[in-house]
Amino acid sequence: MRCIWASGRLSRSNFPRTRSGHAHVPNTAARGRAGSSNLDPLSLYGGDRRRLTAAREGCNWVNISYLNTKGIIAIITVVMLAACQGQPTSSADRGESHYFVETGHTVRGDFWHFFNVYGGVESLGYPLTEEIVANGWTVQYFEKGRLERHPENEPAYRITVGWLGDLLQRRRPPLPPQLIPRADDPNRRYFPESGHTASGDFLRYFDTHGGTVRFGLPISEPFLEAGRLTQDFQSARFFWTPEGNPPVMLEEIGRVYWELSQVDNNLAEDKGEAEKNK
Repeated sequence: MRCIWASGRLSRSNFPRTRSGHAHVPNTAARGRAGSSNLDPLSLYGGDRRRLTAAREGCNWVNISYLNTKGIIAIITVVMLAACQGQPTSSADRGESHYFVETGHTVRGDFWHFFNVYGGVESLGYPLTEEIVANGWTVQYFEKGRLERHPENEPAYRITVGWLGDLLQRRRPPLPPQLIPRADDPNRRYFPESGHTASGDFLRYFDTHGGTVRFGLPISEPFLEAGRLTQDFQSARFFWTPEGNPPVMLEEIGRVYWELSQVDNNLAEDKGEAEKNK
């Protein structure tokens, strides 16, 4: 159950939109306007802003109507604050984890939460390693990707999917201006950030399985690879399988990069950290 932070006057609740590129829906929303009839939530925490901020971490800020008496508002606020205090915001807070007997590795906390939100085994495959430190970041390899923890990011975007497609140097030159499709084409979308498009079954799969948060941007146009229609994204490689449901299959890009890191000296840091964590 989602907990709610209550305050002041009536307005429609405002929920933020995620930016295209990373990670999770943030647990923040617009505050009500200040006014003489508004209850000051800071007063409930003795003026301690740190305690107030901590209480808000798992709560959405929603404006509740001023019901003629401050006493009623105070009661509503206190009840809702009590609910918030006992409400964890993610599996990381609950310390959840799962051991995969298929590969002998465990996914924990915020990685486990992200794994479940963005498709689980179907999307990311089974874990290939425990959490390791690579290039200063905590990462964990899966068959179809690499999860990364970035504490320097704001909380909503601290878990990301590594851009292994870029690290494997799969990016191709952008489309020339004369080949950029019309903006109103419903079956083909141009991404100006990378200069490439996604279309057809690839675009539909992209939109319904996590978008840029899961796959990053397209870094090539579709091309034939071993007789199969293929397209590269920052965090994935798509194969077209028209006989399948869905008609898109993901390469095991995490396995490709991980196995390459075991023999490529330029990627030796990942190998060394994995040995330490066995």
